[in-house]
Amino acid sequence: MSKVVVEKVHEEPWEFRVTTGGEDADAQHTVTMNEDEYERYGGDLEPVELIQATFAFLLDRETAEDIAEHFSLSEVEKNFPEYPDAVEDYSK
Repeated sequence: MSKVVVEKVHEEPWEFRVTTGGEDADAQHTVTMNEDEYERYGGDLEPVELIQATFAFLLDRETAEDIAEHFSLSEVEKNFPEYPDAVEDYSK
């Protein structure tokens, strides 16, 4: 299982630097999120928690190396239509 470290680097729109690491090497990702995306996907989660839950969701479906280096949360939904309904479950 990959380790996920999330660092907020910008506010409104939010930008996060995410490092995923496992046994092999670390992978770096930049994730952006605007207010509409936060309201759609965030629920009761804090922004950093939403990004952590998003990566847990993604890592159940692909390897850290296969996750795009730069993406927004709406792009996750385009690739995985179940994302909006499932992401909050990954925060638990």
